[in-house]
Amino acid sequence: MVRNYKRKTDWTEKSKKAVKNGQTIRQAAHNYGINESSLWRAVRNVSAGKSLVSLSEASQSRIIFFLEEEAVLVEYLLKASRIGFPLDTSTLKSLAYDLAIRNSKRSWRTQKSAGKDWLKGFKSRHSQLSIRTPEPTSIARATAFNKTNVGPFFDKLKQLYEELSLTPERIYNVDETGGS
Repeated sequence: MVRNYKRKTDWTEKSKKAVKNGQTIRQAAHNYGINESSLWRAVRNVSAGKSLVSLSEASQSRIIFFLEEEAVLVEYLLKASRIGFPLDTSTLKSLAYDLAIRNSKRSWRTQKSAGKDWLKGFKSRHSQLSIRTPEPTSIARATAFNKTNVGPFFDKLKQLYEELSLTPERIYNVDETGGS
């Protein structure tokens, strides 16, 4: 799963200052409640001129798509949804894999699909997307949609258009999923 670790305290800076001010590594580790070996390694790295790798730097190496590449995928998903072809999560993961292969990315080669972690992160980065498994049309709804049931509605609609002199460009649809 996606890791969203938030550091609670900055123990390294405080404990390194304590060691620099004359406290022993063992005392500083005990005072700040940290592992002695971790503090020793942090102090050694600072004295050697190295810095600890931050979480943001480490996560940069695991990025699969750049912002522009991900924007292309989002645009495709929105376009597919607009034309009445919403995609489910498994199709999205497969599309992401195809995009990664086309852009010479070397991830997901074994499963030939994006992983759950990537999907969860993608959904959180693009909250405007509603990616879920589409529900099938019920049998009752499918059988009720026939010429006998729908015909009177369109007769009344035609009559209204003629009475109000409405043109086709003024037609739009609004329902529980949005407008089009």
